Amino acid sequence: MWNAVCLRVRLQVEVVVPLQLRAPFTAVMQRLPLLISASLFLFHAADAACARGVYNNKICSGHGSCNPRNLCECDARHFGFDCSQKRCPLGPAWVAPARATDDAHYPVECSNKGVCDYEEGACTCDEGFVGSACQRLECPHACDGAGQCLSLKELSATYAVGSEPLYDSVWDAEMIYGCKCRKGYHAYDCSLRTFNRPQLVW
Repeated sequence: MWNAVCLRVRLQVEVVVPLQLRAPFTAVMQRLPLLISASLFLFHAADAACARGVYNNKICSGHGSCNPRNLCECDARHFGFDCSQKRCPLGPAWVAPARATDDAHYPVECSNKGVCDYEEGACTCDEGFVGSACQRLECPHACDGAGQCLSLKELSATYAVGSEPLYDSVWDAEMIYGCKCRKGYHAYDCSLRTFNRPQLVW
């Protein structure tokens, strides 16, 4: 199939034109500038009208189909004029303008706490955030090897009265994580030892 691209070019040239001028003038040669507008049509051969990929030579990068308007229609995971860009995972927004009452943590790219690499389709998370979509907090120092890294939902379940957890349906229940230290350790990252202190007698 041939693709035609119209390119309008404005050229300025000088043409030497003989002019026969009537009296009292004599015949002279004068240079007359002429402006010429031309439309040049550039043609190139292609196997298909849709764009080939930036990172490979496949139509729509192999991640879409060519529609009747010679445009790529990408699959759900890719986008761009040639479908070469990969979408990053979505997660509940840590920070975003509210769309309505109680609707402020809608899914966004990298949870608004990372940068998307569109070639790889992977998030590079801000410091302190982890997960494929940067959707959860990282436990400090991996709890120093002396505790478990648990979500608020999991932590609340361990201290719940009865069978119902205390922190289950809130938006950050499975996004904010903290350390539950083993016996004998304490501090936010379980880095400190707990010693039995003798009671002071006055």
